[in-house]
Amino acid sequence: MLDKQESNMLPIGNLGITLGNPNGKIHLVKVCNPFCKACAESHRVLEKLLDLNPNLCLQMVFTTTSDINDGRLNVVSHFLCLRSSMSQEELRNALDVWYLSENMTYELFDKLYPVKKECLFKYAEEINEMRIWTEDMKVENTPTFYINGKLVPDIYSIDDIKCNLLD
Repeated sequence: MLDKQESNMLPIGNLGITLGNPNGKIHLVKVCNPFCKACAESHRVLEKLLDLNPNLCLQMVFTTTSDINDGRLNVVSHFLCLRSSMSQEELRNALDVWYLSENMTYELFDKLYPVKKECLFKYAEEINEMRIWTEDMKVENTPTFYINGKLVPDIYSIDDIKCNLLD
């Protein structure tokens, strides 16, 4: 079904966080919300796939706004700050702590992975670009996946498509 679709993904550039092989032949875009339970569940599967497939490039784009009352803003800004200061392995570990912990809060995450407060404002433009991209792509649910530019229909979970992501 996926093979029959046309690529309909708008250019995404370097938005968000890229893990795995940036030159891999499989480019998986995951649009996620840092507070989404289904996003956390898919994170578990994707972490394993990153270890199993050296040709997988995972690009995580986040749904958030630049509204200071949006709880997602600090978390996504924090992720982007960590992206700029950590190795890929360290960043993967930090994302694991966020997504795989039962009772993670932003305050606890900030204590575990502190960043300079001024860094949190550094990525306002990128956050706005992610918001615009997700709106232009009409993303309504998280997680939403694209494989090599093709939207994975939301009737499929990451478990359903993981065989497409193995080398």
